[in-house]
Amino acid sequence: MATLKQKIQAERHARKLLQNDGLPEPDVVEYGYTCIRLLWLERKVALIVDIDEPPPGFEPPDRFAA
Repeated sequence: MATLKQKIQAERHARKLLQNDGLPEPDVVEYGYTCIRLLWLERKVALIVDIDEPPPGFEPPDRFAA
């Protein structure tokens, strides 16, 4: 199960990516047990971000670095 801190960090990263690409803010953000869900209700679109431990040796691109 992801911690609340991990979920908040994932939401912040997702919102930053959306903002950087000029995309609209989600209407709703839901926190699941191991994920967050960003929902755009009128467009009927969902982005689900799974929060798992990265594999050994994984390095995110600079764009996604915390």
